[in-house]
Amino acid sequence: MEKDKITFSVSKKKLIITAVILIILFLPIPSYQDIPVSCPLYGMLDKGYNPFPCPPPKKGWVMTDSLFFRIADLIKNNLFYPPQEGQTETVPGEAGIIDSAEPGEE
Repeated sequence: MEKDKITFSVSKKKLIITAVILIILFLPIPSYQDIPVSCPLYGMLDKGYNPFPCPPPKKGWVMTDSLFFRIADLIKNNLFYPPQEGQTETVPGEAGIIDSAEPGEE
């Protein structure tokens, strides 16, 4: 008994177009922005006297999320988990800061 064979052909033009679309969707996007610089822990502990201050952030090229993942995050955050009424956005630099002063201290 002979088995049926399925054959298909793809033109080079369609193959190149598909490859370009996939490259655009999945390659990371370079972005010129602040590069975080590590700050020594002993410099952050003593707020009054700091002989070794934290270095300022540098500017440079970094690779960010690809277009596909940006679109997926946009859909996920807006359709599946829309912001609730009265909900505020957290500021990346200020999130998680706790005042270290004891109660009653000024």
